[in-house]
Amino acid sequence: MEHLLSQEFSSDLANSIEPAIWLGFNHDRWLNRPPVESLEGYAGQSVASDLMLAKLENNLQGCSISEIAFLQSLLAIGIWEVLLRRKLPTRLFLIGFCPGATFSTRSVIPLLSGLRRLGNQQPNSHDSRIEHKDLLLVIKFLSRWDGVLVSTNIPQFCHIIPKLRRQAALMYEAIYDVALHHTRRVDHLEQGFFFFHTGVFSDLRRERLQRNGFCPSKFGILEYMGLSSLEYFLVTGINGLGSSIAAHESCNCQRCYHQTYGDIHSRVCHVKLASLGGCNFVAASSSIIKRAIVSGTYFVLDVSRIVSTSDIPDDAIIPYSPGLPYVALSHVWAHGLASDADTGLPFCQLQRLLQLLLRANSVTGLRTTNLWIDSLCIPREPELKMRSIAMMEQIYKNATVVIALDAFLETIDYKQQSLETCALYIITSDWNQRLWTFQEAKLAKRLGFLFKDGVKMLEKIHNDLRDRVQIGQSTAVTSQSLQWLGLLSLRSMDFFSWVQMFQFKSCSVVDDEALVISNLLGLNTSCLTTVEGPKRMAELWIMLSVIPKGLLFYSGPRLQIEPFRWAASSFLSGSSELGLGKDSNDTAHVTRNGLRGRYKVVDLHRTLQEDSGHFSLMLGRFAIHFYPRKESALDSLSLPFNAVALIRYPAQHWNSIPKTPISAVTLLKTDHRSGIPVYRHQYQVLGRLQPMIRSTIFVLEEKEILIY
Repeated sequence: MEHLLSQEFSSDLANSIEPAIWLGFNHDRWLNRPPVESLEGYAGQSVASDLMLAKLENNLQGCSISEIAFLQSLLAIGIWEVLLRRKLPTRLFLIGFCPGATFSTRSVIPLLSGLRRLGNQQPNSHDSRIEHKDLLLVIKFLSRWDGVLVSTNIPQFCHIIPKLRRQAALMYEAIYDVALHHTRRVDHLEQGFFFFHTGVFSDLRRERLQRNGFCPSKFGILEYMGLSSLEYFLVTGINGLGSSIAAHESCNCQRCYHQTYGDIHSRVCHVKLASLGGCNFVAASSSIIKRAIVSGTYFVLDVSRIVSTSDIPDDAIIPYSPGLPYVALSHVWAHGLASDADTGLPFCQLQRLLQLLLRANSVTGLRTTNLWIDSLCIPREPELKMRSIAMMEQIYKNATVVIALDAFLETIDYKQQSLETCALYIITSDWNQRLWTFQEAKLAKRLGFLFKDGVKMLEKIHNDLRDRVQIGQSTAVTSQSLQWLGLLSLRSMDFFSWVQMFQFKSCSVVDDEALVISNLLGLNTSCLTTVEGPKRMAELWIMLSVIPKGLLFYSGPRLQIEPFRWAASSFLSGSSELGLGKDSNDTAHVTRNGLRGRYKVVDLHRTLQEDSGHFSLMLGRFAIHFYPRKESALDSLSLPFNAVALIRYPAQHWNSIPKTPISAVTLLKTDHRSGIPVYRHQYQVLGRLQPMIRSTIFVLEEKEILIY
C-alpha cells in the first residue's frame, strides 16, 4: 500500500479536497487556545473540546455557528498539529478571510509529506514518531464529529453540514492511509466510518451502499459522472439512500431491475388518508377519447371541472388546439399512478393533482387546471395506444410546463437542502432512471420537479448552480451536477451528443426504446409503431441514415438479424464504451444492405476460427493479443473470420492511451459489390498492445467497406 503515499497520490488527494467554505470562527485570535501536546490536550480544555462535542451530540439545535466553527478548526487544524507535533499557522489551511475563506487544497501535499517522514523515522526517535494511539484518537474524533453531522437536520446548518462532512471525510481518508502505511494493519481502526475516495475501495463503497438500500445502478451513474459514493453520501446524507435492501437484491451497476420489472406489476394507489367512505375510480368517456385520437389529435382534461363534478363530463375533455395552455405530468408508474384511460384514477388522486396544479401556477405564472397524464389520456386498446404514443412528441413539446413526479423527491424539503443535494437527488431519482421520463424531460419547454415544499423549476436550479460556479463557490460536485442537469434541458437534435445519459435508463418494454429515440429526434414514429421486435430497432437505424462510424465498436448488445449485425440493439446497457470519437464528421451511412463507411481493416491470409475468441496478430511494430468482450454472445465466439477492423491505428492508440486495450471487431469477407468489399460482422474483441522491435507482414489499410 506504499503507493498510496506517493507524491502522485498526495497530489491526487489534494486535488480531490474540494474548497469548503470556512465558518466565521477566527482560529488565530482564540486567546485560550490550549497547548499542542496531544489531541486530548488540545480538545480537553474547558473552552472547547469534549464538552462542546458532547453538547453538539446532545443538542445541536442549541449550539451557535461559532461553536461549530471552533470544532471545525479543532478537527481540521488541530489534528494536523497533533500528528506533526508542531503549531501550524491558519494561513496554511485557509485562502481568503473569514467568513469568505475556504479550505486550501494545496496544504495537503506538504502535510502528508511531513507525516511520511515521521512515519519512516527510526524507532529510537520516539518523541517525533507518529503514535498509533494518536491516529486512533484522531479517527475516533472524526467519527464522533461525523456522527453529529450526519444526524443533523436543522435549517440554519443545512447548507454547511455537507461541506463539513466532505472536509472531515477527506481528512479521515488521508489519515487512514497514513495509518495503513504506518501500522501495516487496519484491524484496530474505527469500523463503520469508511469514506474512501480512492478507486481501490470501490467494491467496499458499493457493498456499503447496497447494504443501506442504495441501488447499485445509481452507484454506476455516480461512477460514470466521476462522483464517488463518498461525495453522494456527504452531499445527500444517509437519508437519501431510499428504499429497502430487499428491493434491490437483483440489481447491478447497469440496471435497476426493481424499476425495470416493477412497472409491469405496478398498481394505482390511493392517496394516504383518503376519505373513510371509499374512493371511486374516475375515467373519461371511451367514445370521446377514441374520436379525438382517430381524428389525429390529442386532448387534455380540465381537472377543476372533474373535481367539482366527481366525474369526467364531456365538457372536461378538451381537444388540443394551438396555444391551449396545459400542464403535462411525467411520472414513474411504480410510484402509484399506473393506469390507463379505460381504468382511470381514484378520485382522491384527482384531488391531489388539482392541488398540484394550483401550487404549480404560483411558480410558473399559469392560470390553468388543464392537465395531460398518460394514466387518464392513453387508452388500453393497442391501435389507439400506438397512435397516442406516436403523438407523445407533440404532447410534451406543446405543454406549457412539464412537472416531474417522484415519490422520494416529494418527501424532500427543497429549502432545507443545499443546491448540490437537490441536484443529486434529481440525478439519482427513480424518475431519472426511466426511459420514457427522460424523453418527456428532453421534449419539455419548461420542466419542474415537485418537492415537499412545492414545484421547483429546472431552469432555476440550473442557473443557481451556474452562478455558484461563476462566483467561485463551487465544488466538483457542483460542476458535475450542473453538467448532468444541463443534459436534461439540452435541446440538441443530435442523439449522440447526449447518449451517455441515455445509457443508464431502463424500460419495461424492450421495443419502446426505438420509439423514444424516434420521438426525441423528431422522426416519423408512426412508421415504427407498425413494426415489432428487433426489426423496429433496425428500421430506426435506417431512419437515422448517417451515424458516427465509431458505433461499429460499441460494446453493448447487438442485433442478430442481417444486414444489421453491426448495429446496437439497445443503448440501455450502463456505462458501455460507445466508440464515439471527437470528430463528429467521421461518419458512416446506414443502408438496407448494411453499414457503409471507411474503416481501418487488416485482411488475414486465411480464415481463423477460435472457440474461445482469443487470437494474436503481429501488426506493424506491435503484437496484439485479442480476446472477446464480456458482452459478446458465447455462441458467436466460434464464428470464422478472415479480417479485423480496429477503431484506430495501433501506434496512435499506444501514444495516446498506452495502458488500455484497443477496440476491434472480427469480420468475414464474403463478396464485392460495385468494387466495395463486403464483410459480415462476427463478434467484438479487445486487443492488448505489445511493442515489438521488428515490423511484420500484416498491413492495416483504411478503406471503404460494407458491413452487414
